Amino acid sequence: MAKTELGYNLLSNRTETDEIDAMRNELARLLSRLTNQNTELERLATTDGLTGLVNRRSLFDHLEQEVYRTQRYGTALSVVMFDIDHFKRINDNWGHAAGDWVLRKIARETHQLLRKTDKAGRYGGEEFVVLLPEADLREALLLAHRLSQRISDTVITPEHGTPISVTVSVGVATLAPNESGEALIYRADQALYRAKQEGRNRVETAIAPADSNRQEA
Repeated sequence: MAKTELGYNLLSNRTETDEIDAMRNELARLLSRLTNQNTELERLATTDGLTGLVNRRSLFDHLEQEVYRTQRYGTALSVVMFDIDHFKRINDNWGHAAGDWVLRKIARETHQLLRKTDKAGRYGGEEFVVLLPEADLREALLLAHRLSQRISDTVITPEHGTPISVTVSVGVATLAPNESGEALIYRADQALYRAKQEGRNRVETAIAPADSNRQEA
């Protein structure tokens, strides 16, 4: 039962003519409840409670799966990482409830732009990551600019609050040969940091691994 391997044909809801039938039907109801509870527990374990996007742990699980698939089949994989500009000011000026409202709204706007194969997650705080399987750098940059423009054009009005306009800083990176998922995220994060340094509300492309090594040297 714990593995949900019990055949439903053996637990059909037939007329309870005797105690065996009664036990069979009760077992079927119990199995159904266990299945529903397991599904809900799985959802809670992999979803960010505030935004409804996948959480950080689940995001990295998906990332590792996509890295493996990309390297095995020779396809592309890109990452878009973005951060809400001056998010602390929103919390300070309008309160944390308004900040939560902004996070939820941006999560919805992001989700609406994605393909079915893409995966968006909350990386932490006001930072988000989008995984783009089979998308090269050009395609990832196109999505990044569309996302940046859509968010800046959206006026967010928290419940019983003042309309708020926000912008995002974005870093984009594409998986290099033999690169790990963590290294890919690191390069996207560095590009995001550079976008914030250059004035925010902009998109920056990650430095290629070889160029990055030369810079460090």
